[in-house]
Amino acid sequence: MRDRDYGGGDFYCLYCLYFAYERCGKVDEAEYAYRLAKAMTPAYVKPSYRLFLLYKWTGNMELALKEAHHILSMKAKVVNTTVIRIRNDVRNFIKLKF
Repeated sequence: MRDRDYGGGDFYCLYCLYFAYERCGKVDEAEYAYRLAKAMTPAYVKPSYRLFLLYKWTGNMELALKEAHHILSMKAKVVNTTVIRIRNDVRNFIKLKF
């Protein structure tokens, strides 16, 4: 996966790809796709949130905390109910774990 070029690709396809990798247990590939989606759409909260959830799921709490703080500091292009829900989930994680 790492040697393929997804630069300039369609974000939605990448979004589906990282879900597929995660569901198949391909954690490294899922992380790479999440990071790429995050770089492609820096004002979009979902890729960062999925990366946060992946780190939680794999037990990497240090990286989950780092991603949680990133999510809370993001300036989302549109603040809707999804963004509010994600930020609340991240805040609860920080309160409960640290």
